[in-house]
Parts: sequence; structure tokens; C-alpha cells
Amino acid sequence: MAASALPDLASLILDNLPLGLWVADAKGELLYANAEFQEIMGMGARDDVAVGGYAEPYGICDRDGQPYPESRMPFVQAMQARTTVVVDDIVIHRRDGRRVNVRATARPQLDASGAVQSVVIAFFDITREVEAERARAHSESQQRHTQRLEALGKLAGGIAHDFNNLLAGIKMLASHVRLGEEDPARLSSLRYIDDITDRGAELTRALLRFAQKESNHPRAVDFDAVIRDTVELAQRTIDRRIEVIADLGAPGATILGHRPQVEQVVMNLVVNARDAIPGAGRLILRTRSDGDHVVLEVEDTGTGIEPRVMARLFEPYVTTKDVGPLKGTGLGLAMVYGIVQSHDGTVEVAHTGPRGTIMRVRLPRAPPGTAVEAVAVVPARLRGGAGTILFADDEPLMCEAARRGLRGLGYEVVTAEDGARAVEIYQRERERISAVVLDVAMPNMGGVEAMEQLRLLDPTVRVLFTTGLTLGTDAAALAAGAHALLPKPYDLGALSEALERLLAPH
Repeated sequence: MAASALPDLASLILDNLPLGLWVADAKGELLYANAEFQEIMGMGARDDVAVGGYAEPYGICDRDGQPYPESRMPFVQAMQARTTVVVDDIVIHRRDGRRVNVRATARPQLDASGAVQSVVIAFFDITREVEAERARAHSESQQRHTQRLEALGKLAGGIAHDFNNLLAGIKMLASHVRLGEEDPARLSSLRYIDDITDRGAELTRALLRFAQKESNHPRAVDFDAVIRDTVELAQRTIDRRIEVIADLGAPGATILGHRPQVEQVVMNLVVNARDAIPGAGRLILRTRSDGDHVVLEVEDTGTGIEPRVMARLFEPYVTTKDVGPLKGTGLGLAMVYGIVQSHDGTVEVAHTGPRGTIMRVRLPRAPPGTAVEAVAVVPARLRGGAGTILFADDEPLMCEAARRGLRGLGYEVVTAEDGARAVEIYQRERERISAVVLDVAMPNMGGVEAMEQLRLLDPTVRVLFTTGLTLGTDAAALAAGAHALLPKPYDLGALSEALERLLAPH
């Protein structure tokens, strides 16, 4: 090959390297740049820039989008270190809008005396690598978030179970004390105790919904009716400086779910939006159809959600109301998350900023022809009875409350601390035992296993399941041999009605 062809060949090779080359003298003035450098930068190399002025002309930024500090430029670091330097946090903001992540390797060229003659910098496009790492980190973050929510759900479910046991014991004892009581003041106090336990039961239901351990047999719910009723209630109860508006764009839409739970979702979103508005403002509930789903957006003109709260927004006991009379428990959005998830829907922050937030919920439509849910609540009444009841529960308070309350209604009561003990007692005394009440979740032996053992001893045994975790297993409970399931917390009236039905002639 002729010597005259060598410079052209070298230039051809350098221009086709899969990396950008940029060479400058010791003053930082351009000596050479190849074609790939121009491709990465989105512009040709400039000979009118030097040390201290690289960032703005080339659009060199850090990963936060800020101009890259001149003191950290690869050329400057290589000059100072007098050895090879690698920098991988550079992002080129090209004039065509493209963002290129770059790894720069700067190598100083020294003369015989050790002085820097020039610096050669190789630029590698690592955009795909960075995006892949971001995607992996995001996936891992989402996985950790899911695992944390699952762990919190298990904790919430356990707390709710134990708390329901305590509430049930209190309600039972209050019912027992109310028997024969004629003093108006005492009766009023007992009713107040009942109201308090009912409020406590709402708290445990919120925890169970977050834990997704409450039974959920969905029916058709008139979604527009829920929105209208919620708006009407909000207009009567919310600060009159806040305008509450319904914008219903999905007329006649029905969704699958339980109306009380759906009402809780909507009301909690409304309350959350109300609390975000400091003074006068507007709150809009907007619905629309989206294929097989109905979408609800609750928009407020509040102050937005702080970044520190966003990542943990749907976790229990995380609240944006830190101080003052509106300080919250942090269960509202956690309950919303749990209910929506259990209904195969989604909930997200569609927008948030200093001028307001939009929360968006998507719920599946009910199939055509599904009957709309109608809920009728009939208060339980105390029913007298006779016979011996074997009552098994690992909570001593429940056993004692059942003993006192049922004896006051005419029953004899034998108690057991777990399923194994209940089986043992029934084996010994089954001739006099009329029915068995079993808690589903007990140590040593739970209610379902105890039921199986009892069925082996006596296929005709009459069993009532109770549980502080309505596990969605009403059908499973019946399949195991139980005749009914009574969720906690229940009062003496509910227990007596359940026993009356259980002991009725078949």
C-alpha cells in the first residue's frame, strides 16, 4: 500500500469506530473529532470552545438534568490526575431533543518530560445500558413495594383478627349486662359501648380490606347511585367553601362489588381530597366508561401530595395530615387500595401538583343482566334457648363472655381453648352437647380441622363457625360441615339468633 494512502485509511478507520473520539491539546482546544463523536453529540465538534466552557455548547448535563460541572469534565480530571479517567454519569441533551447517556474515558498523552501534550477522550453511548439498569431498578423497587405491602397486609390481618376477638368479647359482655337492666342511664351507657365497638369494627374492616382477607362475593352495584349519594352527603357535611360537583359520564353503569365497600372507597377519596384543600376550593367526582371498566376520577384544588409521601401513599398509617385537628390515622387510602385490589381494579395518582390532585380508580363492569345489590340490615334480637353449647375460642375473653351471655339466655356452656380440646370434650360429653361453636383460627387445631374430627365422631354434629378474619371461605366452611359462619365482632343477639337457626328442627 502506498504511503500516501495511509492517512486516508486511518481516517476511514477512526470514523467507523463504534465510539466517539475527541482530541484536544493541553489548553483544551480541539485537535480532532471523528464522525461517531458528531453522531453522539448531535452536532459537529466545535473549535470555538475550550476548558471552562464545554457544558453549554454541547448540552452536557448530569443525570439530574443540570449542566455538568466544568471541574468534573473528563478533560479536566485527566489533566489533573495525569492518568486515565473514566466518567459515566454524563447525559448529552442534543438539540433535536434526544438524550444520550455517555461513558467517557479520558487518557492524557505525555511527552518525554512527563508534561501533558494532549488528551484523547473516547465517548461510548451507554443509553441502552442505563435504561436497562433503570428498568431493572424500577422492577426491583416495585417488587420490594409489593412484598412490603404483602407483609403489611399479613400484619394488618393478624391485628384485625385479635382486635375483632376483643371487640366481640366486649359486645357480648355488654349484651349480657343489658339483660334485665332497666336504669335508663345504664342502658344509655351500654348502647354507647355498643356504638364504640361498632366503630372499632369499622377499623378492623379497613385493615382486613387492606389485607384482602374480607369475604368478597361481588354483586352488581349502581355506580352512579353511589356517586350521587356520596356527593349529596358531602354537600351537606363538607365546609361550604368547598364546591362538590358530580360529573357523571357513565350513566347506568354497574360494577361488580359490595356497595358498602364501594361507598367506602368513594367517601375516603372525597375526605382525602377535602383535607387537601386549605380553605375555599372545588372537588369534582367524574365518571366515564372505558371498555369493560368504569373509571372514577376524584379531582381537588388542594396543595398536592408531597414527594416523601408518594412512594408509600397506599400503605397503612401513612398520612398527609401530620398536625392539627385534621390529623388522620393513615388508613383511608390503604383501605381504598385494599378494596379496589380485591375488586380486580386499580387505583393510582393520575396527577398531583401545587394546584391539585386527581385520584383515578378503575373497576370492572358487571356483566349485563346482573341483579343490582340491595342491602337490608335487620337488627339482631336476643333469643332464649336451651341445651348445652360447646364454645371453642383461643381468646379467654370470648369464652367468658359467651359463658355469661348464653347462660343468661338459658343455655349451659362448656368452653375450650382450641380445636383439639373441643374434640376431646365432645368425645367425652357429646350426649349432652346440642351444638358446637368453633373459631376458625385457633392454635394447635383450627376450626376446620376440628370440624373434620367432630364429623368422624358424629356425622350429625351441628357446628357454627365464627371468625375474626372473614377469609372469603363461607362456602368452604359449609363444605367442611359447618351449618353457618358468624363474623366477629358479633353481639349476644347475633349469636343467639345463629344458635336458634342452628338448633331448629330440620
